[in-house]
Amino acid sequence: MATRYSASALTVFAAALLARAGLDDEKARVVAETLVEGDLLGHNTHGLALLAGYLADLEKGAMTKTGEPRIIADFPRP
Repeated sequence: MATRYSASALTVFAAALLARAGLDDEKARVVAETLVEGDLLGHNTHGLALLAGYLADLEKGAMTKTGEPRIIADFPRP
């Protein structure tokens, strides 16, 4: 039988890895929550399966570790 982990434990683990790779704690937490949520919604191609690639990109400098989001388009809601 496969080992099962709670969503909160997976989020804490993923956030710790992302923080260790250089993201600030808040960004690491948000990314981890989003990845775990993807798995919980059944989108395992957009869940924790992406974490290894994110960590590799952070290590290579291919993914930005700092900065803030920027709105590039803003449309009124219908």
